[in-house]
Amino acid sequence: MPTTLEFSTCAETVPRAFCEALGDYARRWGVVATAGPAQDPSGEPVTEVVLAPAPDTVFDLTMLAVREGDVPADFRDRGAPTGPGSAHHAWAVATASAYDRHRSARDLAELRRGIGALAALHGVGAVSVRVRPVEPDTVLEQLLGIKNPA
Repeated sequence: MPTTLEFSTCAETVPRAFCEALGDYARRWGVVATAGPAQDPSGEPVTEVVLAPAPDTVFDLTMLAVREGDVPADFRDRGAPTGPGSAHHAWAVATASAYDRHRSARDLAELRRGIGALAALHGVGAVSVRVRPVEPDTVLEQLLGIKNPA
């Protein structure tokens, strides 16, 4: 049975101790981790760790932008369109891209080193680490939640 924790989900083949350590590591970096079996480009088995921004991290970054006044031009208009081509959507795309550029890409080498060290400590073997980009729709959803609280 897979191991599912707050900041990590791991396939049955991944040792629970590694999954727990990975979850703690992911929490400190503001990401969630998924780990499971995969193959490297040469066909050798590896444990693939996929990182994605934690929802709270995306919310915090979106809230920070709003507090700093970095919002779509029509932010104050409750009826403003939010679909593709709108100012809101363009803002969400730009914000997601900026997050990926300044956070995920900048930190990838350190994340790989740290997860590799955890894997070695727990006898996991070779790991592959990749970071999923922030989805603009996730940023837009957070923005709309801030703009129009329930």
